[in-house]
Amino acid sequence: IQGGGVSLYFNGAIGCQIGNHADVWEVTSQYPLGNGSVVPSGATIVPKNFRRAYLIGRSIAQFASEIELINLDNPITYGEFDYKEITMMARITNFFFRIGLCPQTAVRPNGNPNYPLRIGNSMREAYICNGNNPTISDCVSDNFAFEYDNVTQLPYRVGNFMQTEAKYLKLGPMKFITIPGELAPELSAGLPKDFDEPSSVSKYYSEPEKHVTG
Repeated sequence: IQGGGVSLYFNGAIGCQIGNHADVWEVTSQYPLGNGSVVPSGATIVPKNFRRAYLIGRSIAQFASEIELINLDNPITYGEFDYKEITMMARITNFFFRIGLCPQTAVRPNGNPNYPLRIGNSMREAYICNGNNPTISDCVSDNFAFEYDNVTQLPYRVGNFMQTEAKYLKLGPMKFITIPGELAPELSAGLPKDFDEPSSVSKYYSEPEKHVTG
């Protein structure tokens, strides 16, 4: 951004995009959050599962809600509002992403051709584009085609661009620009109504290798 800017990181209600390497416990009045790192005596440590990820997100929200607000007597006037969004083509510079985007059948003959090898839960379109700053009109779909690398013998998608977006928001004197990030599928597909109930641990959180889909 020309002129510089402040980077803000927002975490959703599910803390699955944070490395959960520290101990996590069920926060209650008896076992408070504190500074988030010191486990209260007697608290039960939650194992590495989806309940743990949810609790991280909830605890972040709780911690943020307790931050003292400033300038309450001098609020910002949101007199001007502006919003823009653009769709653009982004080059896949990480070769391992192109491997992960291949269909399962690229390495497993009995795999599902409609599921990717590692990235996502559905096959995503990749494009072959002309130029260094192409638009969608400069590109053609690779039709999920892949080839094998001569050195590693691993498969990789022929397409080396994918479509993504960025958004701009202006609220009075504040300006925000978003960039693509890693989205937890649960935040897009939705969650069951009883997902956040402790009694649902065995129902939704017992198999950490499987994502719920709403």
